Amino acid sequence: VSMLFFANVIFAADFLITKELPKTNDIKVGDEVLVNVNFLAEGVNYNTFEGVLTIPPNFEIINAVTGNSFVTIWLEDPANFITNTIDFSGITPSGYNKETGLLFSLVVKAKTPGSGLFSLKDIAVYKNDGLGTKENISNKSLSLAIRENTEGEEPYRISVKDTTPPEEFKIELLKDPNLFEGKHTLVWSAVDKGSGIASYDIFEGHNVFKHVMSPYVLENQRLNGKIKVVAYDHEGNTRESTIIPPGKSCVGDTCFGIVEIGIGVFILVILPFIIWRKRKKS
Repeated sequence: VSMLFFANVIFAADFLITKELPKTNDIKVGDEVLVNVNFLAEGVNYNTFEGVLTIPPNFEIINAVTGNSFVTIWLEDPANFITNTIDFSGITPSGYNKETGLLFSLVVKAKTPGSGLFSLKDIAVYKNDGLGTKENISNKSLSLAIRENTEGEEPYRISVKDTTPPEEFKIELLKDPNLFEGKHTLVWSAVDKGSGIASYDIFEGHNVFKHVMSPYVLENQRLNGKIKVVAYDHEGNTRESTIIPPGKSCVGDTCFGIVEIGIGVFILVILPFIIWRKRKKS
């Protein structure tokens, strides 16, 4: 039997934990269950969401999925769980104000008979008002009961296999005197609707920097190399995006500015011609 607990106090926003699969409330040992963590914005615009989800000990986490989440940037990715608690912290830069939206889902496996409570703690949301105003918020836990598995009963299984790469994304090169000491900085945001974005690698010319986050201050401030960002989802699918520094032309992974190209042409073409002419005259 599943049951939701509602608070009597009226809050401006709510977290809500629900069971999506199986459709029946009859859960037996060995079954897999799909649980959703939802957010109810009630028409107010929010951009930051955080908290801790506690999983009861008679359930085991199989997988956490962020692919269909309205959160676009995870500071603490739910998929990076270690124990039966999931820390999450995410940002939606443009804000979110829909009635109900999915933060993330998880697949859990019923281990032993009895009741278990899925609950949230340390939750917080912040308004997209330019001030980062913290909002009062309630949360609604989920209680699930597990029964013994009768001999011959097949366990319920849930497949979340993802073979689709992340969606195409753009990377942007910025240089703002008010940010990162005015250094060249890269920003981007990739989305994966399957298993969710797991990590990014950056290629600065021939140099590779793994598991970075946006915004990213470039190591190569000379901008003499082609820049590539590779996004990985949690199933290992990839998508890459490449940018050539403005005003540069590239040969392979190495890039040159107009002055450098001019010097190169002079050294490789004009200078040998001048030397040849002088030798010919002499």
